[in-house]
Amino acid sequence: MDFELTPELAELQRTVRRLAQDKVAPRAREIDRTGEYPQDLFEVFRDAGLLGLCIPEAYGGSGAGILGLTIAIEEVAKHSNTAALMLLLTRLPTGPVMIAGSEEQKQRYLPGIAAGISRAAFGLSEPQAGSDVAGMRTRAVPDPDRPGGWILSGTKCWMSGVREADWYTVFAKTGDPASRAHDAITAFIVERSWPGVSVGRTDRKMGVRGVDTGELLLDEVRVPPENVIGEVGGFRLAMLGLNAMRPIVAARGIGLAEGALMYATRYVKDPVGDREVRRRDRGGSPPDLPGGLAGRPRQVHEGVGAVPLHGQVPRHRARRPGLGARGPAARRSRLHGGPPHRAVVPGRPAAHHRGGHQPGPAGPHRPGGPGRRPLVGLIRRRPKGPVQ
Repeated sequence: MDFELTPELAELQRTVRRLAQDKVAPRAREIDRTGEYPQDLFEVFRDAGLLGLCIPEAYGGSGAGILGLTIAIEEVAKHSNTAALMLLLTRLPTGPVMIAGSEEQKQRYLPGIAAGISRAAFGLSEPQAGSDVAGMRTRAVPDPDRPGGWILSGTKCWMSGVREADWYTVFAKTGDPASRAHDAITAFIVERSWPGVSVGRTDRKMGVRGVDTGELLLDEVRVPPENVIGEVGGFRLAMLGLNAMRPIVAARGIGLAEGALMYATRYVKDPVGDREVRRRDRGGSPPDLPGGLAGRPRQVHEGVGAVPLHGQVPRHRARRPGLGARGPAARRSRLHGGPPHRAVVPGRPAAHHRGGHQPGPAGPHRPGGPGRRPLVGLIRRRPKGPVQ
Protein backbone atom coordinates (compact mmCIF):
# COMPACT_ATOMS: atom_id res chain seq x y z
CA MET A 1 0.00 0.00 0.00
CA ASP A 2 1.35 3.39 -1.02
CA PHE A 3 0.95 6.10 1.63
CA GLU A 4 2.58 8.86 -0.42
CA LEU A 5 0.38 11.74 -1.48
CA THR A 6 -0.19 12.34 -5.15
CA PRO A 7 1.49 15.46 -6.59
CA GLU A 8 -1.90 17.22 -6.62
CA LEU A 9 -2.64 16.43 -2.96
CA ALA A 10 0.93 17.33 -1.91
CA GLU A 11 0.53 20.71 -3.58
CA LEU A 12 -2.82 21.14 -1.84
CA GLN A 13 -1.17 20.43 1.49
CA ARG A 14 1.57 23.01 0.88
CA THR A 15 -0.95 25.61 -0.26
CA VAL A 16 -3.26 25.17 2.73
CA ARG A 17 -0.30 25.14 5.13
CA ARG A 18 0.88 28.52 3.86
CA LEU A 19 -2.65 29.89 3.92
CA ALA A 20 -3.21 28.69 7.50
CA GLN A 21 0.04 30.25 8.68
CA ASP A 22 -0.59 33.57 6.92
CA LYS A 23 -4.35 34.01 7.38
CA VAL A 24 -5.67 31.69 10.09
CA ALA A 25 -2.95 31.81 12.74
CA PRO A 26 -3.05 35.63 13.22
CA ARG A 27 -6.84 35.50 13.74
CA ALA A 28 -7.14 32.44 15.98
CA ARG A 29 -6.73 34.20 19.32
CA GLU A 30 -9.20 36.98 18.52
CA ILE A 31 -11.82 34.51 17.27
CA ASP A 32 -11.62 32.54 20.49
CA ARG A 33 -11.73 35.71 22.59
CA THR A 34 -14.70 37.40 20.91
CA GLY A 35 -16.67 34.38 19.71
CA GLU A 36 -17.61 36.24 16.52
CA TYR A 37 -18.08 34.32 13.29
CA PRO A 38 -14.89 34.77 11.19
CA GLN A 39 -16.49 35.90 7.94
CA ASP A 40 -13.09 37.02 6.66
CA LEU A 41 -11.72 33.47 6.93
CA PHE A 42 -14.81 32.11 5.20
CA GLU A 43 -14.06 34.43 2.30
CA VAL A 44 -10.41 33.36 2.31
CA PHE A 45 -11.45 29.72 2.07
CA ARG A 46 -13.93 30.59 -0.66
CA ASP A 47 -11.37 32.45 -2.75
CA ALA A 48 -8.89 29.59 -2.34
CA GLY A 49 -11.46 27.03 -3.50
CA LEU A 50 -11.40 25.10 -0.22
CA LEU A 51 -15.17 25.09 0.32
CA GLY A 52 -15.72 22.63 -2.52
CA LEU A 53 -12.91 20.16 -1.87
CA CYS A 54 -15.21 17.21 -1.24
CA ILE A 55 -17.86 18.20 -3.80
CA PRO A 56 -17.63 16.61 -7.27
CA GLU A 57 -16.54 18.77 -10.18
CA ALA A 58 -19.93 18.29 -11.84
CA TYR A 59 -21.47 20.38 -9.05
CA GLY A 60 -18.87 23.14 -8.85
CA GLY A 61 -16.37 21.49 -6.51
CA SER A 62 -12.76 20.44 -7.04
CA GLY A 63 -13.37 16.72 -6.58
CA ALA A 64 -10.53 16.25 -4.08
CA GLY A 65 -12.77 13.94 -2.06
CA ILE A 66 -12.57 12.97 1.59
CA LEU A 67 -8.76 12.74 1.52
CA GLY A 68 -8.34 16.23 0.11
CA LEU A 69 -10.65 17.73 2.73
CA THR A 70 -8.89 15.74 5.45
CA ILE A 71 -5.51 17.15 4.44
CA ALA A 72 -6.83 20.71 4.45
CA ILE A 73 -8.57 20.37 7.83
CA GLU A 74 -5.45 18.94 9.46
CA GLU A 75 -3.38 21.95 8.38
CA VAL A 76 -6.01 24.50 9.44
CA ALA A 77 -6.70 22.81 12.80
CA LYS A 78 -3.06 23.33 13.80
CA HIS A 79 -3.94 26.98 14.31
CA SER A 80 -7.73 27.19 14.80
CA ASN A 81 -10.30 24.53 15.61
CA THR A 82 -13.03 26.98 14.66
CA ALA A 83 -11.66 27.49 11.17
CA ALA A 84 -11.30 23.72 10.75
CA LEU A 85 -14.96 23.30 11.73
CA MET A 86 -15.95 25.72 8.96
CA LEU A 87 -14.34 23.39 6.42
CA LEU A 88 -15.88 20.32 8.06
CA LEU A 89 -19.36 21.80 7.59
CA THR A 90 -18.90 21.67 3.83
CA ARG A 91 -19.15 17.86 4.06
CA LEU A 92 -21.29 16.89 7.06
CA PRO A 93 -24.65 18.28 5.81
CA THR A 94 -23.92 17.68 2.12
CA GLY A 95 -22.91 14.05 2.63
CA PRO A 96 -26.45 12.58 2.61
CA VAL A 97 -27.27 14.65 -0.48
CA MET A 98 -24.20 13.35 -2.32
CA ILE A 99 -24.86 9.77 -1.18
CA ALA A 100 -28.59 9.42 -1.83
CA GLY A 101 -29.90 12.77 -3.09
CA SER A 102 -31.63 13.18 -6.43
CA GLU A 103 -29.91 14.89 -9.33
CA GLU A 104 -32.20 17.87 -8.85
CA GLN A 105 -31.17 18.17 -5.19
CA LYS A 106 -27.49 17.97 -6.05
CA GLN A 107 -27.79 20.63 -8.75
CA ARG A 108 -29.79 22.90 -6.46
CA TYR A 109 -27.85 22.71 -3.17
CA LEU A 110 -24.26 21.59 -3.81
CA PRO A 111 -22.95 24.36 -6.12
CA GLY A 112 -23.87 27.04 -3.58
CA ILE A 113 -21.76 25.33 -0.92
CA ALA A 114 -18.77 24.97 -3.25
CA ALA A 115 -18.99 28.60 -4.37
CA GLY A 116 -19.40 29.98 -0.85
CA ILE A 117 -22.82 31.40 -1.64
CA SER A 118 -24.67 29.33 0.94
CA ARG A 119 -23.93 27.40 4.14
CA ALA A 120 -25.51 24.28 5.59
CA ALA A 121 -25.81 22.43 8.91
CA PHE A 122 -26.64 18.89 10.04
CA GLY A 123 -29.54 18.05 12.36
CA LEU A 124 -29.58 14.57 13.89
CA SER A 125 -29.16 14.82 17.69
CA GLU A 126 -31.94 15.85 20.08
CA PRO A 127 -32.03 16.68 23.79
CA GLN A 128 -33.09 13.13 24.68
CA ALA A 129 -31.47 11.39 21.69
CA GLY A 130 -27.76 12.04 21.29
CA SER A 131 -25.97 8.85 20.36
CA ASP A 132 -29.31 7.05 20.59
CA VAL A 133 -30.45 8.11 17.13
CA ALA A 134 -33.43 5.78 17.12
CA GLY A 135 -34.82 7.60 20.16
CA MET A 136 -35.42 10.88 18.30
CA ARG A 137 -38.81 12.53 18.74
CA THR A 138 -38.90 14.95 15.81
CA ARG A 139 -41.97 13.89 13.84
CA ALA A 140 -42.71 13.97 10.13
CA VAL A 141 -46.32 13.32 9.23
CA PRO A 142 -47.78 13.27 5.71
CA ASP A 143 -48.99 16.63 4.42
CA PRO A 144 -52.72 16.27 3.66
CA ASP A 145 -52.59 19.21 1.23
CA ARG A 146 -49.66 18.00 -0.86
CA PRO A 147 -49.21 14.36 -1.94
CA GLY A 148 -45.73 13.16 -1.05
CA GLY A 149 -45.11 16.17 1.20
CA TRP A 150 -44.38 16.10 4.94
CA ILE A 151 -44.92 18.31 8.00
CA LEU A 152 -42.01 18.38 10.46
CA SER A 153 -42.24 19.27 14.15
CA GLY A 154 -39.54 18.96 16.79
CA THR A 155 -36.24 20.28 18.11
CA LYS A 156 -32.70 19.50 17.05
CA CYS A 157 -29.79 20.44 19.29
CA TRP A 158 -25.98 20.71 19.30
CA MET A 159 -26.01 21.78 15.67
CA SER A 160 -22.76 23.42 14.60
CA GLY A 161 -23.26 26.45 12.38
CA VAL A 162 -27.00 26.51 13.02
CA ARG A 163 -27.21 30.30 12.99
CA GLU A 164 -25.19 30.85 9.81
CA ALA A 165 -26.75 28.04 7.77
CA ASP A 166 -29.07 28.67 4.81
CA TRP A 167 -30.38 25.09 4.73
CA TYR A 168 -30.29 22.00 6.92
CA THR A 169 -30.15 18.25 6.52
CA VAL A 170 -32.70 17.08 9.09
CA PHE A 171 -33.64 13.56 10.19
CA ALA A 172 -37.14 12.88 11.55
CA LYS A 173 -39.41 9.97 12.45
CA THR A 174 -41.76 9.16 9.58
CA GLY A 175 -43.06 6.01 11.26
CA ASP A 176 -44.41 5.23 14.70
CA PRO A 177 -42.84 7.67 17.22
CA ALA A 178 -42.24 4.80 19.65
CA SER A 179 -40.72 2.57 16.99
CA ARG A 180 -36.99 1.90 16.98
CA ALA A 181 -37.04 0.32 13.55
CA HIS A 182 -34.50 1.68 11.10
CA ASP A 183 -37.10 2.27 8.41
CA ALA A 184 -38.93 4.77 10.68
CA ILE A 185 -36.38 7.58 10.13
CA THR A 186 -36.08 9.75 7.00
CA ALA A 187 -33.80 12.61 5.89
CA PHE A 188 -35.08 15.96 4.60
CA ILE A 189 -33.63 19.18 3.23
CA VAL A 190 -35.11 22.09 5.19
CA GLU A 191 -34.48 25.67 4.14
CA ARG A 192 -33.94 28.37 6.74
CA SER A 193 -36.38 30.78 5.08
CA TRP A 194 -39.39 28.45 5.31
CA PRO A 195 -42.24 29.26 7.73
CA GLY A 196 -41.91 27.48 11.06
CA VAL A 197 -38.09 27.25 10.93
CA SER A 198 -36.22 29.17 13.64
CA VAL A 199 -33.04 29.02 15.69
CA GLY A 200 -33.44 28.46 19.42
CA ARG A 201 -30.83 29.10 22.06
CA THR A 202 -27.15 28.83 21.28
CA ASP A 203 -24.70 27.23 23.68
CA ARG A 204 -21.99 29.01 25.64
CA LYS A 205 -18.93 26.96 24.82
CA MET A 206 -15.52 26.69 26.42
CA GLY A 207 -13.87 26.23 23.05
CA VAL A 208 -14.48 26.22 19.29
CA ARG A 209 -15.99 29.65 19.63
CA GLY A 210 -16.82 31.61 16.50
CA VAL A 211 -19.10 28.96 14.98
CA ASP A 212 -22.37 28.74 16.90
CA THR A 213 -23.70 25.50 18.32
CA GLY A 214 -27.39 25.50 19.17
CA GLU A 215 -30.95 24.43 18.59
CA LEU A 216 -33.08 24.26 15.45
CA LEU A 217 -36.79 24.62 16.11
CA LEU A 218 -39.28 23.08 13.66
CA ASP A 219 -42.89 24.14 14.11
CA GLU A 220 -45.11 22.37 11.57
CA VAL A 221 -42.66 22.98 8.74
CA ARG A 222 -44.06 21.90 5.37
CA VAL A 223 -41.48 20.03 3.30
CA PRO A 224 -42.22 19.38 -0.40
CA PRO A 225 -41.72 15.86 -1.77
CA GLU A 226 -38.69 16.94 -3.82
CA ASN A 227 -36.82 17.70 -0.59
CA VAL A 228 -36.95 14.16 0.75
CA ILE A 229 -33.41 12.74 0.58
CA GLY A 230 -33.45 9.22 -0.81
CA GLU A 231 -36.23 6.88 0.15
CA VAL A 232 -38.51 7.17 3.14
CA GLY A 233 -36.78 5.24 5.90
CA GLY A 234 -33.21 6.59 5.83
CA PHE A 235 -31.57 5.49 9.08
CA ARG A 236 -28.85 3.76 7.08
CA LEU A 237 -28.25 7.03 5.24
CA ALA A 238 -27.46 8.76 8.54
CA MET A 239 -24.92 6.07 9.41
CA LEU A 240 -23.31 6.21 5.97
CA GLY A 241 -22.97 9.97 6.25
CA LEU A 242 -21.41 9.77 9.72
CA ASN A 243 -19.03 6.97 8.71
CA ALA A 244 -17.68 9.11 5.88
CA MET A 245 -17.01 11.88 8.41
CA ARG A 246 -14.81 9.84 10.74
CA PRO A 247 -11.47 10.47 8.98
CA ILE A 248 -12.37 14.16 8.71
CA VAL A 249 -13.09 14.40 12.44
CA ALA A 250 -9.86 12.52 13.15
CA ALA A 251 -7.97 15.06 11.03
CA ARG A 252 -9.16 17.83 13.36
CA GLY A 253 -7.82 15.91 16.34
CA ILE A 254 -4.48 15.25 14.67
CA GLY A 255 -4.16 18.87 13.64
CA LEU A 256 -4.95 20.07 17.16
CA ALA A 257 -2.34 17.72 18.61
CA GLU A 258 0.26 18.88 16.10
CA GLY A 259 -0.56 22.49 16.87
CA ALA A 260 -0.27 21.93 20.62
CA LEU A 261 3.13 20.29 20.16
CA MET A 262 4.22 23.10 17.85
CA TYR A 263 3.28 25.83 20.32
CA ALA A 264 4.70 23.93 23.30
CA THR A 265 8.00 23.40 21.50
CA ARG A 266 8.24 27.05 20.58
CA TYR A 267 7.46 28.11 24.14
CA VAL A 268 10.00 25.75 25.66
CA LYS A 269 12.71 27.01 23.33
CA ASP A 270 11.94 30.67 23.91
CA PRO A 271 9.27 31.52 26.53
CA VAL A 272 10.26 35.20 26.75
CA GLY A 273 10.08 35.67 22.98
CA ASP A 274 6.75 33.85 22.85
CA ARG A 275 5.29 36.15 25.51
CA GLU A 276 6.66 39.16 23.65
CA VAL A 277 4.95 38.10 20.42
CA ARG A 278 1.62 37.63 22.22
CA ARG A 279 2.07 40.93 24.04
CA ARG A 280 2.86 42.66 20.75
CA ASP A 281 -0.26 41.11 19.14
CA ARG A 282 -2.33 42.66 21.92
CA GLY A 283 -0.82 46.07 21.24
CA GLY A 284 1.71 46.19 24.09
CA SER A 285 5.46 46.70 23.92
CA PRO A 286 7.41 46.09 27.14
CA PRO A 287 10.30 48.51 27.53
CA ASP A 288 12.75 46.01 29.05
CA LEU A 289 13.00 43.63 26.08
CA PRO A 290 15.04 44.21 22.92
CA GLY A 291 13.00 45.17 19.86
CA GLY A 292 14.34 42.30 17.74
CA LEU A 293 13.04 39.67 20.13
CA ALA A 294 9.56 39.56 18.61
CA GLY A 295 10.74 37.63 15.58
CA ARG A 296 12.69 35.08 17.53
CA PRO A 297 10.15 32.23 17.72
CA ARG A 298 10.09 32.04 13.93
CA GLN A 299 13.89 32.11 13.84
CA VAL A 300 14.04 29.25 16.30
CA HIS A 301 11.49 27.32 14.27
CA GLU A 302 13.46 27.87 11.06
CA GLY A 303 16.82 27.10 12.64
CA VAL A 304 18.23 30.64 12.43
CA GLY A 305 20.64 31.89 15.06
CA ALA A 306 19.15 33.02 18.35
CA VAL A 307 18.76 36.67 19.25
CA PRO A 308 20.68 37.49 22.46
CA LEU A 309 18.64 38.39 25.51
CA HIS A 310 21.34 40.82 26.73
CA GLY A 311 21.11 40.91 30.51
CA GLN A 312 18.04 38.69 30.89
CA VAL A 313 19.59 35.23 30.58
CA PRO A 314 22.85 35.69 32.49
CA ARG A 315 20.95 37.10 35.45
CA HIS A 316 18.87 33.93 35.76
CA ARG A 317 21.38 31.35 34.55
CA ALA A 318 22.56 28.85 37.14
CA ARG A 319 26.17 28.07 37.87
CA ARG A 320 25.55 24.33 37.56
CA PRO A 321 25.14 22.90 34.02
CA GLY A 322 21.60 21.75 33.22
CA LEU A 323 19.95 23.90 35.89
CA GLY A 324 19.95 27.21 34.01
CA ALA A 325 16.93 28.95 32.54
CA ARG A 326 17.68 27.18 29.26
CA GLY A 327 18.86 23.88 30.65
CA PRO A 328 16.98 20.57 30.18
CA ALA A 329 15.39 20.73 33.63
CA ALA A 330 14.05 24.24 33.05
CA ARG A 331 12.73 23.30 29.62
CA ARG A 332 10.85 20.33 31.05
CA SER A 333 9.52 22.50 33.87
CA ARG A 334 8.23 25.12 31.44
CA LEU A 335 6.56 22.52 29.24
CA HIS A 336 4.61 21.18 32.22
CA GLY A 337 3.53 24.58 33.51
CA GLY A 338 6.51 25.55 35.65
CA PRO A 339 8.01 29.05 35.99
CA PRO A 340 8.88 30.27 32.49
CA HIS A 341 12.06 32.16 33.31
CA ARG A 342 13.34 31.07 36.74
CA ALA A 343 16.26 28.86 37.54
CA VAL A 344 17.36 26.96 40.65
CA VAL A 345 20.61 28.66 41.67
CA PRO A 346 22.82 27.07 44.32
CA GLY A 347 22.93 29.19 47.44
CA ARG A 348 19.59 30.87 46.84
CA PRO A 349 16.22 29.89 48.34
CA ALA A 350 13.84 28.31 45.86
CA ALA A 351 10.65 30.08 44.80
CA HIS A 352 7.49 28.88 46.51
CA HIS A 353 5.01 29.36 43.70
CA ARG A 354 4.78 30.03 39.98
CA GLY A 355 5.37 33.75 40.30
CA GLY A 356 8.83 33.06 41.66
CA HIS A 357 8.50 35.64 44.48
CA GLN A 358 10.11 35.01 47.84
CA PRO A 359 7.86 35.09 50.92
CA GLY A 360 8.05 38.48 52.62
CA PRO A 361 7.96 39.27 56.31
CA ALA A 362 4.87 38.53 58.31
CA GLY A 363 2.31 41.32 58.32
CA PRO A 364 -1.33 42.01 59.22
CA HIS A 365 -2.53 39.96 56.26
CA ARG A 366 -0.07 37.11 56.60
CA PRO A 367 -0.17 34.12 58.96
CA GLY A 368 1.76 34.97 62.11
CA GLY A 369 1.44 38.76 61.70
CA PRO A 370 0.18 41.19 64.34
CA GLY A 371 -3.35 40.55 65.43
CA ARG A 372 -3.44 37.07 63.89
CA ARG A 373 -3.48 33.75 65.75
CA PRO A 374 -0.72 31.36 64.71
CA LEU A 375 -1.89 28.61 62.41
CA VAL A 376 -0.28 25.95 64.59
CA GLY A 377 -2.81 26.54 67.34
CA LEU A 378 -5.70 26.19 64.93
CA ILE A 379 -4.77 22.71 63.72
CA ARG A 380 -6.60 19.92 65.52
CA ARG A 381 -4.33 16.98 65.96
CA ARG A 382 -5.80 13.60 65.21
CA PRO A 383 -5.58 11.20 68.18
CA LYS A 384 -3.33 8.22 67.73
CA GLY A 385 -4.77 4.78 67.57
CA PRO A 386 -6.89 2.68 65.27
CA VAL A 387 -9.58 4.37 63.22
CA GLN A 388 -13.06 3.61 64.59
